[in-house]
Amino acid sequence: GDLQFGPVDHLMLQAGATDGDSDAGSGIATNPLRSVGVRTWYGQANWERSFSADSGFYLQFYYYRYELIDQYVATLPVDIGGAPRAIDGGSTVDRADLEFQQTFGAGEDLRWIWGASVRSDRAEVPLLFPGTRDLLVQRLFARAEWSPSERILVNAGAMFEDNDITGSDLAPQLGLNFRATPN
Repeated sequence: GDLQFGPVDHLMLQAGATDGDSDAGSGIATNPLRSVGVRTWYGQANWERSFSADSGFYLQFYYYRYELIDQYVATLPVDIGGAPRAIDGGSTVDRADLEFQQTFGAGEDLRWIWGASVRSDRAEVPLLFPGTRDLLVQRLFARAEWSPSERILVNAGAMFEDNDITGSDLAPQLGLNFRATPN
């Protein structure tokens, strides 16, 4: 739901879940017919504070969980053992994300934006890898928007990202937008 606290604060809360089963398998010994469960949950909270049309900030937290439940017994071919074997074809994925962004108006034609985020992902997929795999992503960005006229907007900024897979990266940005018509 959306909640307004006074003239400058706005809080948005969302949550949801799904729970369902579906048929899977082809009916052969290594892939028997079975029921597979899918469950998801999410929650999000976003707080915005607006000081003016060009100045304010927001803070957001988001969480998501996905579960695939697929446990069954398969009979392996004779050349690799031929015995029934318990299979866990399920998976679980969790994501938590925290973001902050602040905007400053600096006159009629200049605006500054900066922000940061941290995201944590965790996956468990028994058929692909033992245990869990984690990924941590951290970002910091800043950008300036300058509008020398009603039809021209110049953007310049950069984003720094550090994550567990590729390490640290800096991505500069420069853009020029031209509005062909006044409106």
